[in-house]
Amino acid sequence: SGAKFAVESKFIIKQITKKEKKTLMALMPAYHAHVLARRGRSLIQYFGLYSMPLWWQGSGKVYFVVMRNFLPVRQWLTFDLKGATANRRALDPKVLHSIHAGEDPRCQTAWGTLRDWEWMDISMVCDLSPEDKSTVLDAIVADSHFLASQNLMDYSLLVGIHRLSNRRSPQEKEERLRALQKAGGYISVDRQKVYFFGIIDVLEKYDCSWAMQRAVLTAAYCVGCKCDKADGITALPPVEYAERFRTFVEKEVLNFDVQMVRALSPSPSMADSGEESWVSRRSPASSGATCSCLSPVRRCSECCLPNAETRRGGPERWACLWERRRRGLIRERIECERLDHMQRIADLEAQVELQSSSAASPSATGSRANHAATASASASGANADPNDPRLPPMILTTDES
Repeated sequence: SGAKFAVESKFIIKQITKKEKKTLMALMPAYHAHVLARRGRSLIQYFGLYSMPLWWQGSGKVYFVVMRNFLPVRQWLTFDLKGATANRRALDPKVLHSIHAGEDPRCQTAWGTLRDWEWMDISMVCDLSPEDKSTVLDAIVADSHFLASQNLMDYSLLVGIHRLSNRRSPQEKEERLRALQKAGGYISVDRQKVYFFGIIDVLEKYDCSWAMQRAVLTAAYCVGCKCDKADGITALPPVEYAERFRTFVEKEVLNFDVQMVRALSPSPSMADSGEESWVSRRSPASSGATCSCLSPVRRCSECCLPNAETRRGGPERWACLWERRRRGLIRERIECERLDHMQRIADLEAQVELQSSSAASPSATGSRANHAATASASASGANADPNDPRLPPMILTTDES
């Protein structure tokens, strides 16, 4: 997308258009307030906006932004995910079963940046701990709500997956994991991969051109008797775009249980900022609550995201977009192997905990036995005959003072 950065660099420099520059300038006050309210826990991270005049005559200025590099190390796989299904393939389906033409000299296949269908075709899931999943989902919910309140859409979640080399010793691997975690990564449950997340391309306003594109594409799908697929286009209003984006991350990326997410209480970070969690937020019209959005001019009815149940179908509206019936058997095999792998990890952890507790138990039992023996000996000594030759000689001390 025009970004210039180097591996192991902390920053990305990306050229933007004059229209995007105006959008970012108008967004800055609300974005600053959002970052402060979230205490920096955001996947949208802009550091600066700059312009540079060109030297030749008749030329204008070049605008570019400096952002945080969400992928600070070389990635095994990189995905650009929106939750959309229309035109969201980076590879031909046949390439999934063959070697890509972009193979590098080190015999590592260069797949480039993959998209939503590749993620679903290979049944990819981020195997994170429940705590890390909650942290990532909390940030995505808050950021997508903020972007919808600013009438922004067409953004995507950048997911990078870094695999650790098996040539490292266990100590070197742990040190590497700590360094990558400090750089913003999330360690997988099997401690073999590190996931990186970031929200990019957030400077697209929903305007008349997007509304017209939506009308044309929806009509085309309906003419082809595929009205249920019309929800897979990119040109959706910001509120619907944010809901589909959040639902895709919840179901397909993090593999959260929908009922579990609905039962979640507001997170402390959002409670501190005066906001409620996505799943607990109600429509201002029905609750009478004040608007929690950051826009000083937009009304609540235009920006605040309604509850999932108040929308047409809620999360079930989007789930039909991501069915993968053509690869049902492959998907089932991959998911079964992943579940077996996760269960094996849980079993090993339970065995380690059991062995640790059993190893500590004998020492405690022995300590109690020794204490009882000492007490018994003291009691028997108190009742013993001092003239008994089997007893050691008694040492008498006197206080000469």
